[in-house]
Amino acid sequence: GQVDIANTDYINLPEKWQGENKVAAEVAVNLVYGAKQESKDINSPEFLEEASEAVHVEWMKRNPKEEWNAAQHVPYSELPEAEKQKDRDQVVLAIQNFASK
Repeated sequence: GQVDIANTDYINLPEKWQGENKVAAEVAVNLVYGAKQESKDINSPEFLEEASEAVHVEWMKRNPKEEWNAAQHVPYSELPEAEKQKDRDQVVLAIQNFASK
């Protein structure tokens, strides 16, 4: 069956999708960390979109285009807002995690 990877508790995800969420989180954290190292404003809307696009690009690298993901296998700018929001959510969580330290 299908699983909404962005809206299912991690513990309830199939192992494959737990791994996908973990890798996406690592990508987002690395982007935030790198931006902080470069003294970028991680709270700016511009950074959020830039990092979200990078999260999506990395997802496409990990998930070659197939029938099941063809609709998401487009440039970030062409994604529907709901799909963009999934990438943004990864970045926002990374920013929040960084801020809490």
